[in-house]
Amino acid sequence: MHEADQLKDYISSEALKECLEIQRTSSNNRSLFIIAIEQGYINDKTLAKIVKNISPKGQEKESRTPPKKKFGEYCVEKGFASQAQVDECIAIQSKLKKEGKHFRIGQILIEKKYVAFRQAQYILEMQGKKIMRCESCDTKFNIRNYKSNKKYKCPKCGDILSSSINSVSVGVNKSIVNKETVEIDDEAVSLSGRKIGDYEISELLGEGGMADVYKVTSPFKRKPRALKIMKASAGMERFTREFESAHALRHPHIVRVYETGNLDNRPYFFMEYLDGGSLDKRIEKMGVIPLLEGLTILKQVTMGLKYAHENKIVHRDIKPNNILLTRGSRRELIAKITDFGIARAVNDSHITVTGQLVGTFKYMAPEYIKGLGVDGNNDIFSLGITAFEMFTGKEPFNVDEPIGYLFVNIKENVAPIHQENPDLPKELTLIVNKMVAKDPRNRYNSGELLRDLDRLCRFLQNGEKLQQSEDKSSVFYENKKLFAIKNIWDKISQKISGTETEVVVAAQEEEEVDYENLSQTVEVDSDERAKEMYQWGLTRIQKGDYEEAVKTFFNIVKSYPKSSSAESARKKIKAIRSRKKKSS
Repeated sequence: MHEADQLKDYISSEALKECLEIQRTSSNNRSLFIIAIEQGYINDKTLAKIVKNISPKGQEKESRTPPKKKFGEYCVEKGFASQAQVDECIAIQSKLKKEGKHFRIGQILIEKKYVAFRQAQYILEMQGKKIMRCESCDTKFNIRNYKSNKKYKCPKCGDILSSSINSVSVGVNKSIVNKETVEIDDEAVSLSGRKIGDYEISELLGEGGMADVYKVTSPFKRKPRALKIMKASAGMERFTREFESAHALRHPHIVRVYETGNLDNRPYFFMEYLDGGSLDKRIEKMGVIPLLEGLTILKQVTMGLKYAHENKIVHRDIKPNNILLTRGSRRELIAKITDFGIARAVNDSHITVTGQLVGTFKYMAPEYIKGLGVDGNNDIFSLGITAFEMFTGKEPFNVDEPIGYLFVNIKENVAPIHQENPDLPKELTLIVNKMVAKDPRNRYNSGELLRDLDRLCRFLQNGEKLQQSEDKSSVFYENKKLFAIKNIWDKISQKISGTETEVVVAAQEEEEVDYENLSQTVEVDSDERAKEMYQWGLTRIQKGDYEEAVKTFFNIVKSYPKSSSAESARKKIKAIRSRKKKSS
């Protein structure tokens, strides 16, 4: 079905004509949906309805295969729960999702005691699934495409899985969080214990739509490796592209890819194994990533992106799930980029074609959604959204459906991170704001971002004075003429009070005042030193060094009692003392 036919039931004929004319006169083949969003004719909820009603590509209208029913629909159909109860649980699920907690509707229905455990098992079996449990490690697996004639081994420890599970509570507040049911495909769980050369598949690390990733070990090798093996139903092109892109990139902050091969007619390749898990799991566990740790991750990922961009490769799917963590020989944190499955060369024209949107909607740059092409700045936007989640523990927007991000990423600005986490330094807010700028011309490239992160890290870690920059791409850009005017005005205003004075300053420099950049320029206040000390105190708190933090805040109050930072320092001292009293 043509896009115009899909849109006509949702916008007026005049609006549709306007969008068609914009599409006709545009230099690239832009989607009508995106044009309608830009013109304000459809919102995120309308877009979700449109997409829901569009048949998948290649599916015939006359197809007699009914869509698979959802768990809640089966519950109502079988009389296990009422529609009101299912709706209530869906609302709870949506609320928990906004808090970063992801639970299946069946888990919530069981916890609310609307559905019995055995009833849930029955519905899962109707959906071709089966919950099985490992007696050794007590992990539960929800196996899709379950086959009753097969014996399943635990992907974690290798023991035999049992289908006998007691009908115990799987509470949303405690049990689910601690012992979540792992959803896994029959294909993925079947490989446990298999051997490839010297390596044995010992543990399932992750399962995706295209491939599964396992930990593999060898008695002849000191270090384990990761094995990525394509699913039987997945397309070959993306898998091959990931191997070729990642294999060509050799950088300390990009996951190393080794040799490739074939197992049961399924291609695979070996990768570097990182034992710290993915960044999204760390955010889920910690809520908010500590400031200096988050900056370390941000800086290292930027270094990896800079190298990829210099080699004309754009990742296109930077997100917490594709950033893996480990510890170095000195226990220092190391972050590495993985999953180059949808990476493309910068000059690849195929990625701008309508309908070729690939990646994760939440992290997509506005210009990419609009079909305006791809370059390294797209990855910087995605990394900016990742930074927002790291430092706030929240998602940048609240949307009902993932498709809603296509709307908000074009139309709405990301809130400054200090609004969600007031303890963050204002300089970091400036950096993240520039990373998620709607216009890619106002956004960093990877080299510019790396330079500003270096400045901020030196300032926070070593207590050095924050270095201003003459580089206009920096948020720490210092316009010499602007500051000269400000300093002269400050001196005059100290002498004159209560009278209107016109001051004309003849500047020596030829450079024009960059008024557009004023909102992103760090102002130099009379109590700048107090502010620097205050930020240093915050970094001590982030590191858990409360004693040193209190000393720093006392010094601010003593040395700069009239500064704007003094009152904030007093509040921090009070908060730390209160914390100590509660813990003692």
